[in-house]
Order: sequence, then C-alpha cells, then structure tokens
Amino acid sequence: MLRQALIRHCSLAWPLILANAATPLLGLADTAIAGHLSSPAHLAAVVVGAELITLIFWSCGFLRMGTTGLIAQASGREDTAEILSILSNALALAVVLGCLLVGLWWLIEPTLLELANPDPGIQAQLLDYLRIRIWTAPIVLATYVCSAYFIGQGMTRVTLALALGVNIVNLCANYVLAIQLELEIQGIAFGTVFAECGGLLVALGLISHRHWRRQIWLQLRLSGAKIRHMLTLNLPLFLRTLMLKAVFVMLTLYAASLGATDAAALGLLLILLSTAAYALDGFAFASEIETGQSVGRQESERLHKSLWAGAITTGCATVVLIVSYYFGAEALLSQLTLHALVAERAISLLPWLYGILAVLAGSYWLDGVFIGLLRPMAMCASMFLASLAWLSGLWIFGTAHLEQLLAAFILFGSVRTLSLGLQLPHALGQSVH
Repeated sequence: MLRQALIRHCSLAWPLILANAATPLLGLADTAIAGHLSSPAHLAAVVVGAELITLIFWSCGFLRMGTTGLIAQASGREDTAEILSILSNALALAVVLGCLLVGLWWLIEPTLLELANPDPGIQAQLLDYLRIRIWTAPIVLATYVCSAYFIGQGMTRVTLALALGVNIVNLCANYVLAIQLELEIQGIAFGTVFAECGGLLVALGLISHRHWRRQIWLQLRLSGAKIRHMLTLNLPLFLRTLMLKAVFVMLTLYAASLGATDAAALGLLLILLSTAAYALDGFAFASEIETGQSVGRQESERLHKSLWAGAITTGCATVVLIVSYYFGAEALLSQLTLHALVAERAISLLPWLYGILAVLAGSYWLDGVFIGLLRPMAMCASMFLASLAWLSGLWIFGTAHLEQLLAAFILFGSVRTLSLGLQLPHALGQSVH
C-alpha cells in the first residue's frame, strides 16, 4: 500500500515540478527578447518590471492554495456540483480582486517605484511595462483558480501542458511584437498579456468541455455564503504570504547594507534556493491533492499512507538536491557571475544553504498537507511564530555579517517546520474521524 502511495505521489508530482520550472522561463523569455532591443534600458526595465508585477500577483497566490484544498476534498467526495460551485465563486472572487488591483494601481505605483528605486534612464520604460501588465490582474488571478481546479483533481499533466503552452506563446508573441513590429518594451508587455489571456481561455475551454454534458453554465451560481467562506479561508493564507515575503525582504535589505559583494552572493544563494523550491513544491502540491481527496473520501488509511509517501519523497528529494549542490554548485556559481569575489563569497556560504534546505524542506511538505486539510489558521500561526523566531534570531546573532543573517534564517525555517509538525496530529484528528 505504501509502495502504491509512493508511486501515486511521484506520478502527481513530476508534471508539477516541470510546470514550476516553466514559471521562470516566462521571465527568461521576456529577458531574452529585451536583450535584443535597441537599448540596455529595455532589458533593465523588463527585468525589474517582471519582478515587481510578479510580487503583486503572487500576493494573491492564496487563491490557488485555498481553492486547491476545497476542490481536492470535493473531488474526493466525487461531488461535481460542489466542484463547479467552488470554481464559479472562486473565479468571481479572483475577478473582483483583480479589478481591485487595477483600480488601486495609482496607489500601488508610487510604492513600487520607491521599492525598485529605478535609474531615471529606465523609469519611463518600466512604467510602460507595468501599466500594461497590471491590466491582466483579473486574468492572472482567474488562471490561479483554474490551476487550482486541475491540481485539486489530480490533473497535473494538464497543468504542465498549460504552463508549457503559455511559455511558447509568450516567446513567439514577444518576438513578433517587440522585434518584428518594433514595439519594443510595449511589445514585450503585450506579448505576455496575449499569452496570459490565451492560457486562461484554453483552461476555461478544457473545464467547459469536461463538464459540458452536466450543463456547466447552469451550475455556475454565485453564493454570498460561499464567497464569505472562501474569504475566511484565504485571509490567513494572505497574512501568511505577507509575513513570508517580509522575512525575505528583510533578509535582502540587511544583506544589501553589508555591501555589494555580500548582497550579490546572497542573491546567488537565493537563486539556488528558489530552484530547489520548484522541486519541493511539486511534492507539496502532490500532498495537497492526496490529503484533500483522502479527507473528502474519509479514508484514513489512504491519508496516513499519503503522509508517509509525502514525507519520504520530500526527504529523498532534499537529499538529492543537497548532494547535487555539493558536487555541482561551485561550478554553477562560477558560471552565474563574472566577478570572482562574488563567486568565492557565495561558495563559502554553501554549507548554510545545505542547512536551510534541511530545515525548510519539511515545511514545504507540511504546507501541502495543511492546505489539503483546509487548516489555513495553523499555517498562519506557524508563520507568525517563525517570523518571531526570525526577529529573535536577528537580535541574538546580530546583523553585522551575512553568516549571522543566515543563522537567523535557519532559526526561522526550523521553527516554521517544527510548529507545523507539532500541529499536525491535532489537525488530522479533526479532519478524519
């Protein structure tokens, strides 16, 4: 039974790992096209703009997490009407939040510019890019919901196909609009908008086709009670995301105060950490599916086997990642920068990266489990405790050296994982009777 759970877990995870890996390719395509435009300012504007717009959209990433858990449990119960009800209300919430982001852009824009502090030479291009991309907020948030629909039902290969399709369309559209039609920075922004709109239309088309015989449009009814329930569910996830972002922002800002070499070295380490996160998130998504569907079916044995499968696959993936970085990270870091001092500094910090991966990996898996259990308050409480541990670590270890910052970050990761683990038995007891 455990062997079957491991196989099922891996079969769910690998398409999501590849889909996660496709995410940075969207920005890479924009960057590659921008690098061939008439001025370096275009490249700088795209790099900064893509990061800022991603920061805005991912602040609403709770829509995907909360909706995945709800749909996974409804899928476990084989309640198609409930799945469609969740989908329609989540889409309505996504569109409203997206329109709210667009409407509040005049308030958001000055803050973002202050955060980015762009060179005056690129500010005009940066604003052109951002002011076009922000209009897709309802589209992007609706896509998060559609992604949750597919993931919640275990249709992970569809998620992979959509991610690859969006990236291919984005690359082609950017090339045509930015280079062939010479629209430059605006062409890149419009190309990405075109790809995002196309991805949503295809996703909605697949959903409609799947439920066509059930008269899907007659079942897509809005419910104020259900939307309030979703808001109640998603608010703790939103607060959790804000706390997590705050920790990473503080880490980056403190590193920047230590000088260019330390700041750049930390940036390289975070690239390696985010790369590892793509793999670990894939297994976390698989845990969301398995946990949610097991709870929906009230199958306690399947739930416990899936927990073991998630823990084992996450542990094995973490070991593989650490070993891979041990043998390959030094050469990779040397290729990522031309500056020998930065590469040497980053290489000297690799043992800290191994420690961070070791203590954080469990939290990725446990986050997936708690999303499947629909226990967002536990996740929020865990992140609150971890954030307090981060602040305490800064006070205990100090902020004068990058090693001290990384020690505080390891304390953050340890508390985050431990606090989730301690809450797991109680959450399981409440979910499966």
